[in-house]
Amino acid sequence: MIHQADVIYCMCESHRRIAVQMAGAAADRTHLLDPAGDIQDPFSLGPQGYQQCALQLRRSLERHLDELQL
Repeated sequence: MIHQADVIYCMCESHRRIAVQMAGAAADRTHLLDPAGDIQDPFSLGPQGYQQCALQLRRSLERHLDELQL
């Protein structure tokens, strides 16, 4: 799927590095979902952590969707 994707968004830098290791040719199409930095995995953070993560994901996805519609 990495080879077929037009763009690949990752929650954190370590995920981005793994994707690039799997398919070096996709490096220019592989980006952090939030350009400001990693989105923390909410595992073990409780309901509030999951809500915060969901909000950050939503904002980042909306920003990228707006960019794609230009």
